[in-house]
Amino acid sequence: MRFVVFYICLFFPLVAMAEKRVALVIGNSAYEHVSHLPNPQNDATDIAEALKRLGFDVDRSINMSFRDTRLALRDFSAKASDADVALIYYAGHGVEIDRKNYMIPVNAEIKSDRDVEFEAIPLDQLLSAIQSSAGLKIVLLDACRNNPFLASMERTNATRSIGRGLARIEPSNILVGYAAREGTLALDGGGRNSPYARALLDHLEQPGLELGKMLRKVRDQVFRTTEGLQEPFIYGSLPAEDIFLKTGPQSAALALSARQPDPQEEKLKELLAGFGDAQKLDTLFGWDSFLEKYQTFAEHPVYKAAVLQRDAAKTSDKAYLLEQLRKREIWMEGVDVGSGGQVNLSSAQRKPVQEALNLMGYDVGVVDGQFGAKTRAALQRARLDANLEPGTSVDADVLKLLPNIYATREYLRPKVARFNKKDLPAGLERRMHKAITVLEGQIVGKPYKFSYFDGHLYVLIFPHHTTMDFANDLARNMNGHLATISSASENRHLTDMFKGDPAFVKTLDDGSTHGPSFGLFQIAGSKEPADGWSWMSGEPFKYRNWAQSSPDNYEKNEKFGNFYGEFGEFPATWNDDNTFGWAGYIIEIPPQN
Repeated sequence: MRFVVFYICLFFPLVAMAEKRVALVIGNSAYEHVSHLPNPQNDATDIAEALKRLGFDVDRSINMSFRDTRLALRDFSAKASDADVALIYYAGHGVEIDRKNYMIPVNAEIKSDRDVEFEAIPLDQLLSAIQSSAGLKIVLLDACRNNPFLASMERTNATRSIGRGLARIEPSNILVGYAAREGTLALDGGGRNSPYARALLDHLEQPGLELGKMLRKVRDQVFRTTEGLQEPFIYGSLPAEDIFLKTGPQSAALALSARQPDPQEEKLKELLAGFGDAQKLDTLFGWDSFLEKYQTFAEHPVYKAAVLQRDAAKTSDKAYLLEQLRKREIWMEGVDVGSGGQVNLSSAQRKPVQEALNLMGYDVGVVDGQFGAKTRAALQRARLDANLEPGTSVDADVLKLLPNIYATREYLRPKVARFNKKDLPAGLERRMHKAITVLEGQIVGKPYKFSYFDGHLYVLIFPHHTTMDFANDLARNMNGHLATISSASENRHLTDMFKGDPAFVKTLDDGSTHGPSFGLFQIAGSKEPADGWSWMSGEPFKYRNWAQSSPDNYEKNEKFGNFYGEFGEFPATWNDDNTFGWAGYIIEIPPQN
């Protein structure tokens, strides 16, 4: 997970030119037991240089072991005790287990969930390193976006959670900012720096830019450059006084005047109390009421946080969702809509309705233009899931709910292709729309293809050098997972999806053929060769389609499942392999995701 945390004491006055600024900057790239990270070393180097130019006394350390990290934190704690500004920046791997966040040193070897307590550095320990500082305290954690040990980590406690992204923390009178909203993942970035580090570098040294406004600009840049896939989030608030890391023509006077009593201080306290009350209710009405009452604080970080909370509440508010649905256009042509929203459909118009329901995962049986028992049951489930009035009728709301099958068909190509995410048509099936947006942002240049089966959307990704961790995170960003194969018919469908494309069928010297990988992996420490095989989705491992003599752990450490055929036979069986994705891989996105 790539995340950043700002830890700032509330209401601490800071003049424009602090007497003492100190920073500890750590960048971990050269990991010994998991994949190498190219960006953290660059991020740490560039952030350190920027901080030096801002007057910080910077200690920069690259590729730190567990012991080195603890010693560095110990030494920096003493150095920061009398500083006006103390800042820690960390870039590297990080994990969240059992609602606790950890930094991963380069020599960590985490084979089970309990190992993290002995191999990693808790976030609490890092925060404690500057707790004694009397000045402004800032901690930035810029850690990679996935748990690199997930596929090989043994689970020793069924009740212990291994989270996605960063766990939320609840500071008292402290500003906390995440590079990605809690429970979500941030991106590593394809250039020299991570998206968050790049945004920090673009704004840290901007003259006269107040710290709170800088954080908002960083948030906006990250959200924009990642096409909405990564959204920084903040909790708490900054001091009422203006804080400048680099003064401009007017910022020095503003900072000095901040020492004077703020006539709105009582109103600010009321704002914070109101935010707490709204957070306890966490309803759309509560957040709207808060935002209306405190409009004069529209630029305050707390108000901005409330806007994000209000937007999140919208996604679970039935009335709001229905309002948004009714703003859509009906994609079917020639439909006569009555005054009450009722429609009369011909047999020819009923077929696309049935096909669209099938795409969404509502099985109508044969697409024949006849609304029999299965079609009526599908309509009933679709209406209930969309919070429409119960029933089996097709009205204007239902037609707006259904995906545009004509637009979607254009993207069901027989061969892999790439698509421009900026030119996606209105009404495109939403899972496909989301998948294209993610793919075009994260695996630029690699083609892919789509297919549907039992309402599930499958994405076949062209072979490229990757890891199961990366592919799994890619799937999660699409609201899916690496494919789980639950039946012979599903196995046959996926085989048909790739067997006609030579790029996905690798024939070896012995005549055997190897195909794409999917979400099957072997838990670390399992008895070879057959024990411990599990689906990445967490579904029970019931259906098995191993080839004869597989799994066999032939080349040792064969812990990934892929398609396999003896002398090109299809539908393909399965084989255990020591490399993931060398013939491509398949992602599955369930209905209603």
